[in-house]
Amino acid sequence: MRRTEFRSGLKKILFRAAAFVLCLSILCACSGKGKKPGPAGSADINTGELLQNSNGNLGQSGTVTPVGDLMGDTGYRAPSAEEETAKKTDSSGRAELEDEKLAFGISPDTVALVCEEQEGRYFYDHMDAAEHELYAEIIMILKGHGENILVSAGNPEQINKAFYCVFQDHPEIFWVSGYSYRKYTNGSDTYFSFTGKYTYTESECEAFQSEIDQYTSECLGGLSKFSTQYEKVKYVYEYVIKHTDYDLSAPDNQNILSVFLRGKSVCQGYAKAVQYLLERAGVPCTLVVGTVTGNEGHAWNLVNIDGAYYYLDATWGDSGYQRSSGEKSVPGREVSYDFLNVTDEELFKTHTPDNVLPMPQCNAINANYYVKEGLFFDSYNEQSLYVIFHQAQSGGKHYAAVKCADPETYKLFCDSLIGNRRIFELLNKDTESVDYVTNDSQYILCFMF
Repeated sequence: MRRTEFRSGLKKILFRAAAFVLCLSILCACSGKGKKPGPAGSADINTGELLQNSNGNLGQSGTVTPVGDLMGDTGYRAPSAEEETAKKTDSSGRAELEDEKLAFGISPDTVALVCEEQEGRYFYDHMDAAEHELYAEIIMILKGHGENILVSAGNPEQINKAFYCVFQDHPEIFWVSGYSYRKYTNGSDTYFSFTGKYTYTESECEAFQSEIDQYTSECLGGLSKFSTQYEKVKYVYEYVIKHTDYDLSAPDNQNILSVFLRGKSVCQGYAKAVQYLLERAGVPCTLVVGTVTGNEGHAWNLVNIDGAYYYLDATWGDSGYQRSSGEKSVPGREVSYDFLNVTDEELFKTHTPDNVLPMPQCNAINANYYVKEGLFFDSYNEQSLYVIFHQAQSGGKHYAAVKCADPETYKLFCDSLIGNRRIFELLNKDTESVDYVTNDSQYILCFMF
């Protein structure tokens, strides 16, 4: 009978754990019983190595690394908002601004037309109807590089909310980094003008757009007219990750230019690129911003697949996302699917969205990657596991991951595959050792061989 054991040696396991994170994925898990606790609100990664045909007593070794220690600066930067010097004026001041607004092309008719075009966009649809006019005005100002244009706002908070919603709904507006507003007073009459903060001129934007169109055509050209919504989401998720390096120093990393023109970005660039591509592939998608473990600002996506909402995070699916220490991510890396089409229950263990508008309930699992790809288990089944591991090995992969439906099933998998070393019987080759990562939060086991 072959004997197996865990090899102790913290340094080696720490080294392997770091390699797993860089080369495979970011696997998040809550602190468990008997494990070293991470920072408040953080999740943990459990790593270890199973060794076969070794001498010594059976023991257990491994390390639990707080996710907060692996994730540094996400690179997210909120758009800026500034108040210009307030001005006192007379009745002619408002009249002049109204004339300039009409000359710019903003009228009741054009606003109504723009509002009609916004239907189906998540944040626009979930605003109060009374806020739609300001939303439409801001779109028109930003797209026309307008400055000091009168808007239908009664206070700065209304401007901020409308801009936020436009910013979430429109990834194609890549030349705006924020806005400023000016307050005017004439006795009891108060009104506001709006100016976008533009990073590129209109002619520069036109030149960039041709390159964006080329990238989009090449990307979406890989889809079939028969592709399902799930297939489109998975394809775009993979495409963006495989064609983008995570780089905090990337130019334009808060917009789609960083991904489409330079192939380097941070979370907001990833999320806006995914949103832009999926919208053009016919899948409803929006940007979501908030914070993640460690209270870092972050951006990800909300998608609607066959009528049900899911969250996805392409940044956390990219193994190049690592500590913001200046290291470069590695091209050609594997993709992690742990955050492809997940529920809010799973996501909110590590992500907290802003509450400017309520987010929908995401409790469907039909389009979750593990469910859709036959890697989801509600009971322990070695025959199915054998097929999964064999297909991974015969396909040239060096790892395989599975997801369990509940903590009870997950415990059975851990006890059998790791505790009782059944993993060696299921692998279709003479394997000396197997490294593994377990994700207690999402009930995922990943084996490297």
